Amino acid sequence: MSSQDQTTKDQTTAVDEKLATRDLLDTAMANGSCSRFVEAARFAGVASLLKGPELLTVFIPTDAAFSPVEMENRDELGTLISRHIVRGRLTAADFKLSSSLKSLVDCECR
Repeated sequence: MSSQDQTTKDQTTAVDEKLATRDLLDTAMANGSCSRFVEAARFAGVASLLKGPELLTVFIPTDAAFSPVEMENRDELGTLISRHIVRGRLTAADFKLSSSLKSLVDCECR
């Protein structure tokens, strides 16, 4: 292995280790444009799920897209957020293989 290849491998490993210490909420906050979703998840009591060990894929709307959502009813907000969550770690290739996905509240996502 060349020294350049080793450097690239070391950098990739460092990034993977850094990401492994973040949960979904940390990652969303680090994005900078998803804080409203994180705030809603905390208010609705869904934050513990997103901070837990289960592998999940979350379709997080930007602050602009999520700004019209009112944070008054915890149950309704929890259901709305759960519609954005799919069990398992999905990649772009997974989306090409499936025509739809089931969210945590059995909402079909296409």
